[in-house]
Amino acid sequence: MKKITLLFIITVSFSFAQQPQSYTDLNSSDIEFNTSYTDIEAIVTRLDNGRQPVIETFTSRVDFDAAYVCATLVEEDFAGGPGVITPCGLIISSAGDACFAAGELEDGFDIQASNATAVVFIPVGALGNTIPLVGANIFPEFTIVNFSGDVYAIANDLWNSDPTTEYRIYDSGGVLMDTFMLATKVGVETFFGFTSDELISRVEIDGLSGSGELFGNLAFGDCPILSVEDNLADLISIYPNPARDILNIKLPSNIEIISSNLYDILGKDTGVRLINGTMNTSNLARGVYILNLKTSAGSLIQKVIKQ
Repeated sequence: MKKITLLFIITVSFSFAQQPQSYTDLNSSDIEFNTSYTDIEAIVTRLDNGRQPVIETFTSRVDFDAAYVCATLVEEDFAGGPGVITPCGLIISSAGDACFAAGELEDGFDIQASNATAVVFIPVGALGNTIPLVGANIFPEFTIVNFSGDVYAIANDLWNSDPTTEYRIYDSGGVLMDTFMLATKVGVETFFGFTSDELISRVEIDGLSGSGELFGNLAFGDCPILSVEDNLADLISIYPNPARDILNIKLPSNIEIISSNLYDILGKDTGVRLINGTMNTSNLARGVYILNLKTSAGSLIQKVIKQ
């Protein structure tokens, strides 16, 4: 079913008097209401995986929709599920399960829980949530979302009973390629989205301290976005080109230089390096050179002319 509702901002949060084993164990006495939370935008911290193919992260659905350049997104809001908290079985997918009939959900993804435990459906209002939620039922487990086809961008509204969620992203070969730590408000839907220059096969949503990991309003891209090199070419300024004595390189504050090399046309390293945003090209002979920048967002190769 296509996503038909937007994320509603609410200002309530929840703390649990004691940690229940599963969502199906919950009742109203397990939840204490607290109205102190007003800002629900996540704080996103990237953990170093060495590869970092994710180009950009988003904490606003409006910003995500504006930045995503593919023609279509598959969107699933999980509306039409049971009217009560219900274990759906080991897998939620378009093939059908205990919560959704076959063909009721969009194709291209399935949801599982770690250690082959049940996946749960949470209807609107059951936990104070404003949208339907799905995820691992047993709190010590984490939620796994598998994708098929060409997926380069994913977005979802997260709900957790702990303020810290680890979000792991895997490539087409099942190898971990990026990890983000999300600081969110407890018991409030919080948006997180991202775009990648590598194909995504699955994500894992893991609340710390054995907490619950639920999500809703899933969106994922079924076509490639711009390559990282195309994106970097738009984000990084290299000037003047042609250059005389100085070549300036300016980057956004969220992108870091890992290495910089300037090669001549035969592939020999000139030894010129980037220092404080500039390269000293005064001692180079006139001609064409190749600039190779490795950054935290990927690599960029650019032709540079020395006058």
